[in-house]
Order: sequence, then structure tokens, then C-alpha cells
Amino acid sequence: MDTAVNRDLFLEKLNALIVGKREDNCFYFSQEKYSKILSEVVSAKIKCNTPLDYRRLKRFDVSKINDEEKLIVPLKPGETNIQYYVTNEELYSILYETQTRIGHGERTRMLKELQVKYKNITYEVVMLYLNLCKQCQMKHCAPKKGIVVKPMVSSELNSRCQVDLIDLQSNRNGEYKFIMVYQDHLTKFVQLRPLKTKRAEEVAHHVLSIFLTFGAPAILQSDNGREFSNQVISEICAMWKDVKIVHGKPRHSQTQGSVERANQDIQNMLTAWMNDNDTNKWSDGLSFVQFAKNTTYHEGIRQSPYEAMFGVKAKRGIASSFLPGEQIASKYAKVLVKPCLALKQKEAQHRLFCLANKSQILKLKNNSKKLPILLKPKNSLKKLLMLIKKKLSSGHTENHIPKKNIEEDLQPTTSSHQILTEKHELISTKRAAAKENILLQATKMLRASQKQFPPAQIGDNVRIQVPDVDRRRTDNRNVLAVVGIEDSDFYKLANKNGTLKQLYTRNQFVICKEKLLSIDEISFQEMSLREAAAANSRSGGQGYRRCHCKRKCSTNKCSCKSKGLLCNSKCHNSLSCCNK
Repeated sequence: MDTAVNRDLFLEKLNALIVGKREDNCFYFSQEKYSKILSEVVSAKIKCNTPLDYRRLKRFDVSKINDEEKLIVPLKPGETNIQYYVTNEELYSILYETQTRIGHGERTRMLKELQVKYKNITYEVVMLYLNLCKQCQMKHCAPKKGIVVKPMVSSELNSRCQVDLIDLQSNRNGEYKFIMVYQDHLTKFVQLRPLKTKRAEEVAHHVLSIFLTFGAPAILQSDNGREFSNQVISEICAMWKDVKIVHGKPRHSQTQGSVERANQDIQNMLTAWMNDNDTNKWSDGLSFVQFAKNTTYHEGIRQSPYEAMFGVKAKRGIASSFLPGEQIASKYAKVLVKPCLALKQKEAQHRLFCLANKSQILKLKNNSKKLPILLKPKNSLKKLLMLIKKKLSSGHTENHIPKKNIEEDLQPTTSSHQILTEKHELISTKRAAAKENILLQATKMLRASQKQFPPAQIGDNVRIQVPDVDRRRTDNRNVLAVVGIEDSDFYKLANKNGTLKQLYTRNQFVICKEKLLSIDEISFQEMSLREAAAANSRSGGQGYRRCHCKRKCSTNKCSCKSKGLLCNSKCHNSLSCCNK
């Protein structure tokens, strides 16, 4: 296979690049422009009268090599390295020679090599050449991140929940070896449980306790696999006959990042808690980590999971009050709180007195000896209310106020039903905001995914990474192909040797910037990726061999010995061997 860059194609692309530049650019020299500048520099060295002469001598100098004059960069005192200016016609041969000399190295190595000897070879020219080189395209590594085709968006609480396990067997805490992470997809509310095993029975037991508190979701998803989800759901349904759940499609940890990011945060927060409390009993800190995780701001829903779940911010006792932090932490915190409570109680008592008739209150004050005692903060408002009712109903007729009216006036201004309605509306508002923010996050994810893995069009050239097991050590890392058919984010790829059997998604190939293959040249004979890699191989294709012998590989029953190969480090678990 010819891996050299086509000269005519390179010059055509180069001319198209130069057309978009200004006429007075100082990096791309045609042969005519190069000769003109050379003559101007020679003339300026003789007379040097005009400003143009000074500019030419400041930027250029002339060196004579084998009776041929060349433009160079003027040397400063003490410099010995000469940098040449080259014409557009010389670029191809210089780039080809340099790339061959460095073994098809990447752009940085090539630029460093060229800058030692040449002045006006730019980054974009080097990239143009590398994009047209088939050998360079077949040795690139594929990007690692996964593709995002359809992000999950939940519309309401318990529409979809996720359960995942964090393996802490290497850092076990007594009988506990795993952490179960249960997360509601809409609110991002997380619940943590320590596990002794990762059997479905134990996971189902803890998940069921969550269901009986918060309700059961319609879909339960697990990244541990479809079989794991089915087993957990079967155990839950056996324990709770009335529940009906379906399993969600398991996703790869790189493509389903919500619960995976939560796992990483939980591990980091748990590590910090263990360091702060100087302990290695991580199971004791799960409840604190769970509260911290749920009460901190979440970028996806733009609020804390606690707010999205309950509609209000979490309370931490006096720490959530209006008092300054330094006063809360001081030993006088209790003393400072008491006057505040007493002041509120006196205000409430004053409001109750204002509800009654003025003359009745004056009589009550004059006749009651217990009233000053009741005004003390230690006495309850209930006793005060009972005393007011007793005095007003004892037969006084002057400015008498009916008992029923007094009781109605003493009722709270807001009913319990109205309070519950307002709280329900607040929770609904918080969850609607969470859903809207999740939709915004999903849009950003799709935009970033399409930027990293843009959709391919029919006729585009792509490179497919070949797994190590399907190629020899000296074979190319990639196979070049052309997009033949596009069907709903799945692509059929082919090249001169044949058409690949399987369908590919956008994250399984990289689109080449230049068209190195034509769709008219493809073959419709179906083949596997391993066969396509073997067709491009100089050494016969896949050469990965290993044996599992347990009897020293001394006979032809050994797959390596029968093929005339020596056993390698991958064979038979480092047992004694006669075929090395």
C-alpha cells in the first residue's frame, strides 16, 4: 500500500490555502516572488538608500551555496545556525524528506525538526501534509470518551432511579466491604448503605427499605449489568408483592456519568471525613457523607438535592439560625438565645391582649394577681389564654365580647391546609426547576458530544482503531475506510479490500480531515475488522498467540510449538516451559 502523500493533491490544497491569504504575506513565496526579493536584497546590500532597502536587510540576507544564491535569515553576532527561506514548490520535497527521516513523527517533532533549518514553513502547512499522509492517519490513537446520543431526562420523582456499588474490599471495615449508592435521577438525592456482600438479596433488602419510605420507582437501573438488575428486582418483588418495576438498560460507566460522578464525590468526601475524624471506620461516616452530598449545590439541577426533594433547605439546628457563627460556637450561645425567645413570647402575649376588649383587659389586670406571674417567659401562653377566657365568661356584661368571637380571633390567620398547599407548590416548583436544568445539561452534553464526535456524511473518510488482539505488533493501529451507508447514527464502512460486517457509531471512528479514499473504489465483499487489518498488513495480519499448556510445552499439543513459535509472557501463567 502506497503511504506517500500525493504531490499533486498536496500542491492543489496548498494553492487553495494561499489564495485565502493576503498578497503581502511573508511566509509563502512563489518562485517569482522569491527571485524578486532576492534581487532586492542583493541590490540593497550594495546601495542601501531607501527605507525598503533597510527593511529588506533587516529581514533577509543572501548566502551563496554551490554558485547558487539563497535567501536566509540575517545572522546575529555569535550565531552559526543558518535558516533558509524556501519557495512553495520546494515545500513538498522538504516535508517528505523530514517526515521520512523522523519516522512519521507527530506534528511537534516535525515542526521542531523543520525550524532548525527553515524559516517560513508554517504550522498549517505541516498539518496539511500530515492530514494527507495515510501512514500518519493509520497510527493515531482514538479518543477515549464515550458518545452521548440520547441523555436520560426524568420528568418526575421516582420515574427512574439508579443503584450502583462501590467496591471497598481492599479497605474493608469489619464485615462491610461495599457501599450501595441509590440515586433518584430527577432530584439527584443520594442514599448510602454499607454492604457485607454484593449479592442481590442483600442489595434488595436495603433497596426495599428505601422504597417503603420514598416509594418505588418505575425504572430501576444498574450499571452492574442487566442480570444484576433483574435479580435485584426479582428479590424486591418477592418481598413486596404489590410493587411492579422494570429494569433500565445498563450503560457503560463512561456514557452514563450521573451515578459515576456521584460515586467519585462520595469516595472523596468519605476520604476527607476519615482524615478529619482520624478513623478508618468508613461505615460510621456514610450518614454524614450522605447528608453533606444531599445538602450541597448540584451543578446539574442548580440547587441542592435536598431542596429538590423536600422543597426547603436542610436545617442544622442553631447553625441554620440568624446568629453569627462565632457566637454559635462560643460557650455563651445558650445564654444569647434565651432573651430572643423571651422577647418573642412577650410579643405574642401582647398580641393576645390586644384581641380582647380594652376594658376587660384592664379589669383582668386589676383583679388578677396571677397575671404578673404569667407574663414571665417561663410560663406558657396556653395558661394565659385559659385565664383570659375564664375572666371574660364569668358574667361581666360591660362591653362584653362573645366567647365565640374571641376564639375565632385567637385562631391562626393561616390554616393548616393552606400551609400544606403552599409547601406542595414549593416542592413542585423546585422539582420543575430541577427538570428544566437537567434538560439544559442534556442539551450541553449533546452539543459537546457532537463537537467531539461530529456526524459523518456518506463519502467521508474515517479511521477505525484496531484492537491489539486483532493485529501484529508492527501493524498499523487504524484501518482507513469510507462511509457507505448512514442509518440512524449507525454507519456502514468500507475500503478497497472490502466492506466491514458490523455497524459503527460515531465514537468508534474518527473522521479524517482530508479524503484519501473515494467511495467509487470500495469493495462490497464483507469482511471482519481483523481481516481488513490483515489485508493492510505487511507481515500477514493478526499474530497474537498464546497457549495454556500445563505440561512444559514439550510436544506439538502446544499451540505455540506446533506453529513454530516460542512461548511468551502471556502463556500458561508463568509455569515451567521447554519452548522458550
